[in-house]
Amino acid sequence: MACTSQSAEGYIRSARRHLVGELKNLTVILENLYQRGVLCDEEVSKIQAEKDDYDKTRKILDSVTNKGEKACYEFLKIIDMTRKRTLVRHPLHPGTKTFDLHHWISCFSFKEDTETNANYLQDKLDYHLDLSGVSVDPYPCCAVAYVVTQSEKKKICLNLEDVVISEQGMRQLFECFKNVQWSGPLPRLLWEIFLINEEQMDFVRLLSLDGNLHLLVDGEKKLFESAVEVMQRMHTKVNVCLYWDKETPACHSQCESLLKALPFISSLSFRGPVSWRQEKYHGTLEREQERLFMDLCLKAAIQYKEKNKHILKWLLLLFPVKTDIDNIFLDLFEHC
Repeated sequence: MACTSQSAEGYIRSARRHLVGELKNLTVILENLYQRGVLCDEEVSKIQAEKDDYDKTRKILDSVTNKGEKACYEFLKIIDMTRKRTLVRHPLHPGTKTFDLHHWISCFSFKEDTETNANYLQDKLDYHLDLSGVSVDPYPCCAVAYVVTQSEKKKICLNLEDVVISEQGMRQLFECFKNVQWSGPLPRLLWEIFLINEEQMDFVRLLSLDGNLHLLVDGEKKLFESAVEVMQRMHTKVNVCLYWDKETPACHSQCESLLKALPFISSLSFRGPVSWRQEKYHGTLEREQERLFMDLCLKAAIQYKEKNKHILKWLLLLFPVKTDIDNIFLDLFEHC
């Protein structure tokens, strides 16, 4: 469920079957509805006269929805403010999908919060949200997604370095990426979160954001192995963007995984850190590309002797190197 702009009445009706039987401390809800002028003395008395909490809840929901949008909105505000006392919270079990009313109420967009959130983004955060190093469950993800969607003037810079996000939390964030700066390390970080997550996440939707699978060249072996599995499950070849965060003088450790992925790669693109744009780093990205290319050729020559020429042709199509297959073996000798 994503943060929503659905009407209050529609929001309540869509969750009615979950609300019946799972609202608690009904006296708290009734007292607040009375204090806000939603229900009168007579209506409260009739609800309290019902034989059990199931019937009382049904009566509350009927009374509120019959009164229209304003009454429904007040009801949701009450539930939001009293959720710890009025909403049942079920224990979460891996592999099970339970409708969580706490999550449900956190995803309703209360209109008076919109201007506050937009001002907070501009005045306090300077359009920068830093979530680095934290474990983010679905509730904060929903809040982050909602706040980001309020930024209409400027795209948000989102830092997800070393963040752990569940599948459900990632689904919340997907809804706000149109308002996020799709630049810097963010695409790579999202793919890292996805690839190390043991849950089955929607890689097709992640690919749709910019059409690329993003990987750090010297990333963990598990990331490359997971990336190969993802590419093998795709019906079409995948565009891959490789990142360097530093110079890599040693032989690249993930050459074997990259070679396994070759049949599933449509194109390769390459990016380095922002510092490589400085004059003193001129040509560094090109040198790293060539070094990676030669490392892959060497690995192919050693490990795939019979298929070596076929693999070299693939590499020549994917890498922007100025050589041909006849000269590669001489280059390999010099590379070693």
